[in-house]
Amino acid sequence: MLALAVALAETLAVAHGQELTHAGVSPAAVLLAGDGPRLGCFGAVRAAAPDGAPRWEVPGLDPGSLAPEQGAGGQSRPMGDVYVLGATLAYAATGHTTPERWELPTVLRSLVVGCLARDPAHRPQLSDIIGELASDSPTHSSTVASATGGGFGVGSRADPLLDAGWLPARVVAAVVHRSASVPAAEVQLSE
Repeated sequence: MLALAVALAETLAVAHGQELTHAGVSPAAVLLAGDGPRLGCFGAVRAAAPDGAPRWEVPGLDPGSLAPEQGAGGQSRPMGDVYVLGATLAYAATGHTTPERWELPTVLRSLVVGCLARDPAHRPQLSDIIGELASDSPTHSSTVASATGGGFGVGSRADPLLDAGWLPARVVAAVVHRSASVPAAEVQLSE
């Protein structure tokens, strides 16, 4: 879970460092690969409805993955990405984007609760998230590059966390199950 959190936070930090807002982070936007997660759906919030238009009931957007200010029609901003990072991590840990505090793993509890603050000014900065989670990691060492290095890969603080077992066993089992269901569906269609 730490690997997912640090890698996604670093990816967002790189985008924000380029003065871009992802505006589409959600559980569905996270693509899982053996060497780490990838973010897709860039700009989905902006594509779904223009600024100024409420987005709470727009088809294709999960209301649990919308920062309150974006759901109300506000412009996509970096702190909105922090909100939905929290919702995405909550989903990865519990299966839903707005869990009760006690449902969250202890290591992520204060982080997720902070990210899900309704007021953007009360949400943590990505550099603080990366620093806190990477330093809490049992594999963290002083040789890990700084959080400003950006994106998992060379110089990433997520690198030591993205070992062969970075995905929780239940997630691997779910991916295998869903992958196996695709060929089964194709066989049924051709009969």
